[in-house]
Amino acid sequence: MTKRQPYARVKAAKRGLSTIAVWQFAAFILLLLLIWANEVFDFSHLVYSRERTPPDYFRAAILSACVAATAVVTVGYTFVLQTKILAGFIVICSYCHKVKIEREHWKNIEGYISQRSRVTFSHGICPACFDDQIRAMDEDDIRRAQIGERCENPTKK
Repeated sequence: MTKRQPYARVKAAKRGLSTIAVWQFAAFILLLLLIWANEVFDFSHLVYSRERTPPDYFRAAILSACVAATAVVTVGYTFVLQTKILAGFIVICSYCHKVKIEREHWKNIEGYISQRSRVTFSHGICPACFDDQIRAMDEDDIRRAQIGERCENPTKK
């Protein structure tokens, strides 16, 4: 693995976040288009056969300003929040799987991630590890049984 690969992963994650921001912004643009289309075409007249009302461009402008402000806050907040979650590298011990917090301070990975996100952990065992553990327990049982036989019959080896 080259040193550039982790940086490529971070860039790919940020591109994904940019894509999320683009789609959120597109939804707000669609909302703006609907506001102005309603003023021009008077949807209540077309859909419900109500009396046609004259366009109120001031109302449409106020609604558009509110939607635009909401879009900037929502998209910006989402982008910043997601970037904070995915930014940076985490140093993990390859033996005990603790995370390096500071220079000499290490913490278990569950606690580290729980502090920095809304994730709750539950422990399980994958099928491969389960098979390994069962095999190890069976080998221990066989060894204990052999030791037990030797203790009961000290003359046999």
